[in-house]
Amino acid sequence: MEEKEKSKVLDYFYKRFHPEEGGFSKTPQLPATIEDTYFSLKTLILIDQSFIDSKKERIISFLSASSFEHLNTLEAGFKYLKCCEYLKISLPENFKKIFKKKLKNLNESRTLAKLTFRDFYFFYYLKKRFKEPTQKLKNFLEKKKERAITLEDFYYLGKIFPEVYKFSEEMVLKSQNPDGGFGFYPGTTSFMENTYYAVKILSVLGKLSAFPERLKYFIKLCHNSDGGFSRKPGGVSFPESTYQAIYILNLFED
Repeated sequence: MEEKEKSKVLDYFYKRFHPEEGGFSKTPQLPATIEDTYFSLKTLILIDQSFIDSKKERIISFLSASSFEHLNTLEAGFKYLKCCEYLKISLPENFKKIFKKKLKNLNESRTLAKLTFRDFYFFYYLKKRFKEPTQKLKNFLEKKKERAITLEDFYYLGKIFPEVYKFSEEMVLKSQNPDGGFGFYPGTTSFMENTYYAVKILSVLGKLSAFPERLKYFIKLCHNSDGGFSRKPGGVSFPESTYQAIYILNLFED
């Protein structure tokens, strides 16, 4: 990424940081959230760790002030935990207590059957992090593997069962469109998140180096004047899609 482009991306995140709260938001006018802070930290780790270091105490203050009872989804819990890991701080005991209880309530087969592959991964990661047994969860998911349809499904499923990536290779490759991006599955519109999942899978398989220019073309189409990146060309910038774009571009830097 050229310095001018990098500067615009950094400005996008700097404007979304709230010094008084310590977190990041989707737009400068909205309040900070765990989700936006999570994606902002992930991006800044790649391109400006010094900003995180300089604001670390304020970000920790934001996390400490969060109401754990309201982190009522597996995804929210996962992202809170990862924020703590990125900042290299311990998880608050209250968070551990509340989320261990939430995980226990999710163990019933009836509840598990309703989870997406994405949520399964968050569940699996949290259980491992809390040193709880995961075999029952893996056994349940093993029976559900054939239901995977989208690149997101295969991406999260493969994080638990790595062999899935090899089985999904042909489908992933066929999901790339003429614009260089990837759809949810073959024949669907390109979106940044699908392109990110495809890149992650193909990276593991060692099959990414064949078409960097096509990928870069799609990423550039999603770059907006505010410095951020959108899910698709002409869309609104989001911290999540901006992180995904920066991650992909960083793979191809000289």
